[in-house]
Amino acid sequence: MSNEEVPSRQRRKWFPLRLAALLAVGIILVLAAALGFFSPGSLTKAHAATWTQVFDAKFTGASGTGLNTSVWKYDTGPGSSFGTGEIETMTNSTNNVYQDGQGHLVIKALRDSNGNWTSGRIETQEDDFAAPPGGEFAMQATLQQPNLSGPAALGYWPAFWSLGSGIRSGGSWPGIGEIDILEDVNGLSSVYGTLHCGVDPGGPCNEPDGIGSGQRACSGCQTGFHTYRVEVDRSVSPEQIRWYLDGVNYFTVSANQVDPTTWANAVDHSFFIIFDLAMGGGFPNGVSGTTTPTSATQSGGAMLVSDVSVYTANGNVTPTPTATAGSGSGSVQINAGGPAASPFVADTDYSGGSTASVTNTISTSGVTNPAPQAVYQSNRYGNFTYTIPGLTANGSYTVRLHFAEEYWSAAGKRIFNVDINGAQVLTNFDIFATAGGEYKAVVEQFGATASSSGTITIQFVTVTDNAQINGIEILGGGAPPSGGVQINCGGSAASPFVADTDFSGGFTASVTNTISTSGVTNPAPQAVYQSNRYGNFTYTVPGLTANGSYTVRLHFAEEYWSAAGKRVFNVIINGTQVLTNFDIFATAGGEYKAVVEQFSATASSSGTITIQFVTVTDNAQVNGIEILS
Repeated sequence: MSNEEVPSRQRRKWFPLRLAALLAVGIILVLAAALGFFSPGSLTKAHAATWTQVFDAKFTGASGTGLNTSVWKYDTGPGSSFGTGEIETMTNSTNNVYQDGQGHLVIKALRDSNGNWTSGRIETQEDDFAAPPGGEFAMQATLQQPNLSGPAALGYWPAFWSLGSGIRSGGSWPGIGEIDILEDVNGLSSVYGTLHCGVDPGGPCNEPDGIGSGQRACSGCQTGFHTYRVEVDRSVSPEQIRWYLDGVNYFTVSANQVDPTTWANAVDHSFFIIFDLAMGGGFPNGVSGTTTPTSATQSGGAMLVSDVSVYTANGNVTPTPTATAGSGSGSVQINAGGPAASPFVADTDYSGGSTASVTNTISTSGVTNPAPQAVYQSNRYGNFTYTIPGLTANGSYTVRLHFAEEYWSAAGKRIFNVDINGAQVLTNFDIFATAGGEYKAVVEQFGATASSSGTITIQFVTVTDNAQINGIEILGGGAPPSGGVQINCGGSAASPFVADTDFSGGFTASVTNTISTSGVTNPAPQAVYQSNRYGNFTYTVPGLTANGSYTVRLHFAEEYWSAAGKRVFNVIINGTQVLTNFDIFATAGGEYKAVVEQFSATASSSGTITIQFVTVTDNAQVNGIEILS
C-alpha cells in the first residue's frame, strides 16, 4: 500500500508524549509490576463458541522469498508519516519482509552504516473480516516478539492490529475503529490491547490514548511463539471485544462503555489486519524515558509470524439482555434540556426551569456507562421537577443522574439539592467539585421505589446560582441483589465500614491530617480517608448475590504527593478497566481532598466482585470501597 492511499494520521495509533510521560517508569519497575500482578492463570479462559474459519494465512514459501501479494499488501514509506513519532522507513525489500523457509513470516528492523533504520509493515488485501449481526468474529495470530531485551531492545515496537475497512474509502481515524491485538515496546516481554474509537482528541474513548488494557505480562513471548487473539462478540448485550493471550481472556471492553453511535461506527463493520515492526516513537520513548532507538539498540531484531486466522461464529442470534437492578418494569432515559440522542429521548416530563446547551467536548473518562455526548452538552437549570410516569406501581428502580458543569470554572459557584420522592439524596451538591473540573461528566446513582400510581418524582432545588441536570435514567429489571460491604482499606473498622479485608497484595499507610470531604456526596468517615492500601493489589469481595447488580463506590484521598502526575494508576472491575491513568490529586483538585468514583458492576456466578489496582507511576492507592445493592 502506498503512503497516498490512506492519510498518515489515520493509519496508526498516535502515542503522544503526554501519554508516554504517564507510562514513563523504569523498565525494570514496569516489568516487575506487570509480572507481579497479572498472572494469566488467574484470568478468564477462552470464550466457547462454534467457530468457522474464514481466513487462514501460512508462510510456506522458500527462504528469502517475498509475500503473496494477492493475499498481502506492503505499506511502504517513512515512519514519520504515521503520526506516531517512529523513525524507520517501511520497505518491501526481502531484507526487511520475507519468508524464512521454516514456515514463518519475518519482519526485521535493520540499521545501516549511516544510522538509518528500515523495517516492514504489511496488511491483508481482504478487508471484510466482520461479525455477522448477532454473531462473533475473531482475529488470531501465533508469533514471536523480537528476541531482544535491555538496552539492545530500546525502540522496538512490534504490533498485530486491525483497522476498520472504512479507512480505505475515506473514513477517518479513530471513528472507523482500531483494535490493537498485540503491542509491546523495548523488549519488555509484555502485551498491550487497545480499542480506539470516537473522535480525537478526547471524546468517549479518551483519544488518542484509547480504551486499553495497560501493560500485561507475557512471559516467554520474546523467546517463543504465543497466540494473540481478539473476539468481537455481537451475540451478547452489551456487545463486547475480548482480548486473549494463549487462550486466556485478560481484557474486555463492553459497548456500554461508550455511546451506541460511537460503538457502532467503530465496531459493527468489517476490518483488515496489519503487522508491523516500528522503531522509536512516543510509546517506546515514554516507557524508557529516553529517545529511542539509541546507539545501544541492536540491529536485526525481528518479529516472526507462523500463522494468521480469522473466524466467525453464530449469527442472527437475538442478544441476551443484561439485567439491571430493580423489580420494576419499564425504563426511561431523558436528555434533559435537549433533543433525542438515542437511547435517550428528548426532554420530557418536567415542570419549571430553563434550558441551555454547549458544543464543548465533555470528558466521560471518569464515568461508567456514560450517556451520549449530546446528553452532557445540553441541560435544564433553575428550580424544576421531573415526574416520570408509566412505571410499575411500587416497583424498585435505579435512578442515574448525569451532570457536567458547562458554565462555571471553579467550585462553589453552583450548589443545589436533589430530592427523589420527597427524600433528599444530594445535599449542597457541586458538579464542578465532584467531577474535578469543568466539562467533566459525573453520575450519581440511587435506588428508588415508584409510587402506587407508577411515578418517580425528582426535584432540583437551587442553593447557589441554579440547580442543573443533563440526563436522567430510570432503569428497571430483575430482582434486586442482596448483600454488600463497606471496607476501610488499610485501616480498622470505622462504622459502617469494616476493617480492611478481602485483599491480596499491597501495603498499608495512614495519616492524621484532616481530609476535606466538601466535594463528595455521601462521604465515608474521616478515618477511612486517613488510611489506605497502596501498591499493586486486588480486592475479591464475596457473599454477594450471584449475577446481582451492584454500585461500586471507590473512595480516594491523596495523602503523600503535593502535585499532579506523581501517582497514576488504573482500576479494573471484573476484568473491565474503569479508571485509566487515574490521578487522585488531579481529580480531587489537591492534597487531603476526598474524591469518589462510582461504577455499576455485576457479581459473578459465585457471588463475587473483583477490583484490581494497577500502578502506572509510583503506587496505586485506595482508601475505601463500598459495594452497595
